This record gives sequence, C-alpha cells and structure tokens, in this order.
Amino acid sequence: MRNLVAFPDWTPTAPGFKAASSPTKKIVEDQVKVVQTGISAAKPEEILKAWEAAAAVKPLNHVYNRGSSNGNISDRLDISTRTDPVQKVRLEARRGAGAKVTQVSISLQLPKPYED
Repeated sequence: MRNLVAFPDWTPTAPGFKAASSPTKKIVEDQVKVVQTGISAAKPEEILKAWEAAAAVKPLNHVYNRGSSNGNISDRLDISTRTDPVQKVRLEARRGAGAKVTQVSISLQLPKPYED
C-alpha cells in the first residue's frame, strides 16, 4: 500500500491555487516537511487574507508576516493548532514586481522521530 502524503484536514484552501504537483515529503533546512507548490492569479495579500479569515473561524493560531523589496512582495502565514501535538502549516506567497501570477508554497513540518 502506498503511503499518502497530505496536509491536515483543517488546512485552508488558497484562492485560485493551481498545484504544480501533489504534496510530497522533502527535506527543507534540515527538517522533513510535506510541501506543495503552485501558482495563483490572486495577489499575495489576497491569498493570505483568505487563509487568515479561514483560521479565525476555527480554534487555530495564526501569524502573518509581510516583506517587500524592490517591488517584490513576499507574504507568509503560519497557522497552527492550539493543542498537543501542535501542527503548523505555512503558506508562502511571492510575486515579483510586474508579475501576473503569485508563486505559492504550502508546507507542514513533520515531527522528528524522537519527538512525541
């Protein structure tokens, strides 16, 4: 039987998100994560506001960060559960100056084998 890789069922959907592929396990900065990338025609702030609104109606924590450099916009939103074991899903949305699409990355950090 194939081991399916997925995000928690409480993970919000990103407006207009077109996935480049199915979620996969990857090692990112020495952490095992479930990662899915794709694009959206929506602007980064629209995507993150939709995610933040979805998190506000559920018992989830959320932290929003925005960065801008030379017209490039980079937004990040972390949504996490409030009880143990804590699960955290991160959405990153980036759009270059003058670009028509937003690059979207959704990730879930998996617990280390020695963690409960």
